[in-house]
Amino acid sequence: IIKDADLLKRIIKIEEDLSCFEDSKYYDLLLENELEKIKVPCKKEIDSVKFLEEVFEVPYLLSDDDYLFLISLVQNKYPKIYKDDDYLSDKQKKSLGLITSMEKNKYSDKYKRKYLGELLDNYYMYGEKGKDLDLLFSSYHFFDYETYEHDFTSFNIPKEELVLSYSSIDDYALCPFKYYLKYVLKLDEFEESFSQKLGIVYHAVLSSSYKDNFDFEKSFTYQKNKLEWDSKEEYFISKLKDELKLVIDWNKEMEFHSGLTMPLLEKRIELQLSDDIKIKGFIDKILLREKDGKTYYAIFDYKTGRISFNLDYLDYGLHLQLPIYAYLLEKSNQDKKMKLAGLFYQMLLVKNDDIEERKKSLKVFGIVNDDMSTLELLDEEYEKSNWIKNLSVTKQGTLSRYLKTITEEEKQEMFERIEKTILSFARGIRTCNYSISPKIENKINISCMYCPFACVCFHEK
Repeated sequence: IIKDADLLKRIIKIEEDLSCFEDSKYYDLLLENELEKIKVPCKKEIDSVKFLEEVFEVPYLLSDDDYLFLISLVQNKYPKIYKDDDYLSDKQKKSLGLITSMEKNKYSDKYKRKYLGELLDNYYMYGEKGKDLDLLFSSYHFFDYETYEHDFTSFNIPKEELVLSYSSIDDYALCPFKYYLKYVLKLDEFEESFSQKLGIVYHAVLSSSYKDNFDFEKSFTYQKNKLEWDSKEEYFISKLKDELKLVIDWNKEMEFHSGLTMPLLEKRIELQLSDDIKIKGFIDKILLREKDGKTYYAIFDYKTGRISFNLDYLDYGLHLQLPIYAYLLEKSNQDKKMKLAGLFYQMLLVKNDDIEERKKSLKVFGIVNDDMSTLELLDEEYEKSNWIKNLSVTKQGTLSRYLKTITEEEKQEMFERIEKTILSFARGIRTCNYSISPKIENKINISCMYCPFACVCFHEK
């Protein structure tokens, strides 16, 4: 009688398990109890009821056996149901190129949803409650308001040479979706702000200050006149002129005590990492010295805004600027024995009226080699440096615990991590991995803070 093979096996298994109780007066009771535990799957008519959430999903023709139930609708109000009962039938309308009742239903439903969305926008943003809001909202209880899925959907793009810079690597690290909008779709509009123009002037004058025939007044005026300034900007640039003069005089005074006497200014470096991946960098200043068959170097980057330096975030691609510059410099000079003396940032703008305090704030900061002989070459006053922040030697003959140092082995490890991170990012770019994934540092969302694409990605915490 039992045709279901699986069910038959289960019953036989129960009978075998209870065989030892066959002579018991409770056998029938035990058998019945075990059989009751078997659940037989019930076959259902899956097509017996269909749920249609869209009005325009209603079949054009219903059979005589079908029933159509309209649930939770406001009768004769929303949504408006058009029937094929006009003077011209839908068939005639279609042949004449006129809109049919089914098309009207589809359009009406979409329009009402859009209209409800606008009413909800006004309600949530401005507290304005439109007269149709309650009526529409009760009709469209399944309305998917505020359910926009902003996850990035991958796609493929033609493979071509990938040219990466520190800026593009940093943008990808902060948020891959930002990279996609900026470098693939090229949506970033360049607007020359006052701070950008100020940076251009400062960098150009600082670079020319190392020339033998340098004249500050001429150089500053020449660089300033290359750009356009409004009256407000003219006022501020004239005020900041003295700040720049102070920086140049300070740097010359401090570098007088350094054994790194060969300057390279605004050095452009390109490195072919693989057949189709190139990295480029633009370094503000490099100080060099050839000694005992080694090339000692220190890298400097000027900043008009705030910046932090932390090697703990290398694997995330953050704070990579100076390490990438060192990586590019050494990898492009593999025929030389390169020796890192230090990597430094210098803040160019300081809010302090006291001249001595402003000079202190011009101290460079970053990371130095832990070798004393290298530090002596970097700054002959390294035991109590006036040039490099936190560089000093304690009474016990050790370097200050506040100073960030790096060994030769740690430098090589840093380069390996940088290369691994860059290749990982390159793979992500190649495979179009542009997810919306901003980074949080010290409980602060550092990716979205100044991102110009906030209105595009609809990022939420």
